[in-house]
Amino acid sequence: MRHRIVQFEGRRYSVKLEPIWWERLEDLSQQQGLRLNQLIGQVARSAADEVNLTAAIRSYCLSKTLDQLSRVEAELEERSLTNQGVPLGLIVDACPSPTLMVSHNQSIQRANQAAVQWLGVDAAALIGRMIGHYIQIKSQIPLDKILQEFENGAHHVYQGRIVYLRPGRVVTARANICPGVIDPVGGSSFLLLVDRGPG
Repeated sequence: MRHRIVQFEGRRYSVKLEPIWWERLEDLSQQQGLRLNQLIGQVARSAADEVNLTAAIRSYCLSKTLDQLSRVEAELEERSLTNQGVPLGLIVDACPSPTLMVSHNQSIQRANQAAVQWLGVDAAALIGRMIGHYIQIKSQIPLDKILQEFENGAHHVYQGRIVYLRPGRVVTARANICPGVIDPVGGSSFLLLVDRGPG
């Protein structure tokens, strides 16, 4: 444990922390362009009255570290969703027709703006949900078999039809099912490109 007396805006704070927490605090203060005493003062002001300062500092450091990890994970995921160096998410977003990127377990990973408008559902509500919650996919070859072929390295585009229930009506459309990321270890994904014309 290292003990320091820190003064900020006329207040003195007595803080006793393990070296790892001091190192993290110093990193965070540098990243934010603050002096260490300024950062500790901010944490002290934002902490609830019943929480001691040492616990508030540890909680703050942990929270900021988890935020950074989440950003790094999202960046790594975006980089892993690539095809020949072009992020697959960028390809999805650039498609003019409604396009969904769906994981091997059939949860929606990404939806472009055209898909969000066509489905009439907020993008945040789509991500992570099972595709079957919104759309039924019908094709001559069962979807599970198509996905297995993608995982085995197939690079075919399969024709299909989708059925989507909107309030008060049933919408059908043609769709192309094509491989996205092919990764036998981490799980593959596929793209569902919708032709908005009649199915």
